[in-house]
Amino acid sequence: MVKLKEQTKCPVTATLQLIGGRWKTIILYTLTTGTKRFGEIAVRIPDISRKVLTEQLKELEADGLILR
Repeated sequence: MVKLKEQTKCPVTATLQLIGGRWKTIILYTLTTGTKRFGEIAVRIPDISRKVLTEQLKELEADGLILR
């Protein structure tokens, strides 16, 4: 999980700390069309392992970017 510094002055830096990495932006893009089940996300992103998908979804949820 990414922890933001208490006083991140640059909004771009703060955003990249939350959604940086290989998969988070792809996952968020996949969710833009609405709620999806885990299996639906896995099918739409075939190159991601289920373990990594699970970890990334948990991080996005912990950061408050998605709801379960």
